Amino acid sequence: MPTKPHRVPPALALASGLVLLGLIVFLLVRPPARPALPNPNGYDDFVTATELVRGDAINEASTLDHDKLLALVSTLSEHLQRESCVLAQEFEIRRFPLSICL
Repeated sequence: MPTKPHRVPPALALASGLVLLGLIVFLLVRPPARPALPNPNGYDDFVTATELVRGDAINEASTLDHDKLLALVSTLSEHLQRESCVLAQEFEIRRFPLSICL
């Protein structure tokens, strides 16, 4: 007695085809290449200049009177001037995938 050929249900065939198509698209489509970071990258200079300006006096600047605030600004004027020049530069921060940060 001949056996009946097994027939694949249409829903299973459609799902398998979609999975295969999705896998092919996933493997063939590449993300666009990232542009190179600007050189010099102003972000590095910005971080450096910010480190120079930090301190307890900056944290307490809102409580200083006019004369002490003027003295603070005059002592930091070179660093503040560098900060303003850095802000005119082109800079970019590269974002990394979360797995790299862990």
